[in-house]
Amino acid sequence: MSATPKDSLAIGTVSPEDVPEALRLVFSGLAEGQDEEYVRGVAAAMQSGEIQATGLLEARRGPHRVGAAWFQTLAGGTALVWPPRLAPGEPVETASRLMTAGCQWLSEARVVAANAILANVTPEDDQVLRAAGFAPLATLLYLACEDSVFPKERPGGRLAFEPWRPSEERRLAQLVQATYEGSLDCPDAEETRPAEEVLAGYRAIGVFSPDHWLFARHGGHDVGCLLLADHPAFGNMEVVYLGLAPSSRGRGLGREICLHAQWLARRAGRRRLVAAVDSANRPAVRMYTSTGFSVWDQRAAYLKRFPM
Repeated sequence: MSATPKDSLAIGTVSPEDVPEALRLVFSGLAEGQDEEYVRGVAAAMQSGEIQATGLLEARRGPHRVGAAWFQTLAGGTALVWPPRLAPGEPVETASRLMTAGCQWLSEARVVAANAILANVTPEDDQVLRAAGFAPLATLLYLACEDSVFPKERPGGRLAFEPWRPSEERRLAQLVQATYEGSLDCPDAEETRPAEEVLAGYRAIGVFSPDHWLFARHGGHDVGCLLLADHPAFGNMEVVYLGLAPSSRGRGLGREICLHAQWLARRAGRRRLVAAVDSANRPAVRMYTSTGFSVWDQRAAYLKRFPM
């Protein structure tokens, strides 16, 4: 915990017994009901050690918590930032100091890229994020479809699906890199990390199973990939990444991959399949909505790159 002689504000890591209350402040911008679900899930994961709590920071004036923010490090040198939320009447300077402390912590943790995701962006949020080096990236649409629309039998089509195996990491990395070319999904976030590091980040999401990471093949060639993560505690399966090589776009193959993902979710006994997509990526939005997905939330994404 640190403080200056000029004021009583102190920035530091949240103590274990205060984690739930600090998270309630961090998630206070979410919809009612959703905030408490996040608090319970993240607090339990921090208590079990599944998620590190060291990036959960708070600002205090004497005994009172007046701000909190969460800087969550992820695999592959990335991080997810839940920007500062302040107590009523607290000046925006407190948020700036929390962001400075959090970004310093991320830099020391050797993070190379961090995303901040906000449900509701205020002018103050934008000011604090830009001052800390975060730039607007995209408006993300959070999509979901229920099991009532999942195919009851394995969908037919032109594609063959082949599960990934550890010996084929390089093959998958090259394919994923190829799918980034000309992508309309967050094009300003052009990936500069090695694809193997990107895959490490994807693999750390939810419960990983090699059988849910698939090569999509057509005519004996890899044309795309489907990377799913399981979230059994929530009854969800997530489309972490769905990509097609440029020469295979515009032919309805993405829709075939999406239907296969729904079928896998049914086989796993999940109630819904979820995904996130850049709102500006109209072809992807049309593909998801044509297979029964609907928007349940919308959030603004910001990106900051750290020197490597």
